Amino acid sequence: MFVAIMSGIYIHRASNKYIILSLSLLLYTLYFFFSILFKAIPASNSDFRNQSSSYVIRMNHDWNSNAESKVINALTEVSLDNKLLSWEFRDKEVAWKKIKSDSSLDLFENPLDHYFVLRYEGKLTEKQFSDIRKAVDQIKMIEMMAPLPGIEIPSLTKLKNIQVILLPFMVFSFILFVSILHGAAQSNLSSNKRVIESLLLAGAHHSKLSAVFRRNAFLNFFFALVIALVLYLTTIYLIKVGFILEIDDFKTGIIIKSIILPTLVIFVLHSIILLWKVDKYLKSI
Repeated sequence: MFVAIMSGIYIHRASNKYIILSLSLLLYTLYFFFSILFKAIPASNSDFRNQSSSYVIRMNHDWNSNAESKVINALTEVSLDNKLLSWEFRDKEVAWKKIKSDSSLDLFENPLDHYFVLRYEGKLTEKQFSDIRKAVDQIKMIEMMAPLPGIEIPSLTKLKNIQVILLPFMVFSFILFVSILHGAAQSNLSSNKRVIESLLLAGAHHSKLSAVFRRNAFLNFFFALVIALVLYLTTIYLIKVGFILEIDDFKTGIIIKSIILPTLVIFVLHSIILLWKVDKYLKSI
């Protein structure tokens, strides 16, 4: 009997829509705020440039390319303190064949050298330069790669200032969400007053009535979470493209933390506010 009567409880679609929109806005704002607060996104150009740097290590002309793995092992274990992010070996014979195929000239002996391109966390010190040469005696030259000409990295200072703007906007989003949730809950409860009274007279427990609204709250939160995540990941992508960043420049672990922490807090808060409102209303009947 309870199930038949409880099926008559109607949740307004309009109230769901506004709750989802306000909740997704709040979650998105929190994700972005905590990502900048925890420095999951580079906060300034200096921070970004200090995160990694690239170097070219040219080998002697008579160096044997079969010793490639030995060079990398020596660099990682002796000289680079396990901060080598990536490396690439450029074979001089492959490069020479490409040059010859791209030109119609019958060129003479290969003048190129084998070399390595390294991406390193931070910047190499003078001592590290010296250690590298001691570890690999066949090195001809080590030089830092300069940025490509014509490419200018946009300033990240404005991104850092967004954190100041987000704080009052986050407070506004929270107040808006609580207000909409409070009004929507009151509207849904009032419109179902007769059904709720019938259930209470029939002996239904408050928890059974709360379950209807709790299930609806969970669905609202799920849809809001999906919208917030799509907006947040889109923003991360736009930042990556706009500021010419690499995926490695974003701290994935902290980004996940910036998502999980606000999600749990707002989910608990959302449930508490709604269930408190429902319980208070049921006790007043």
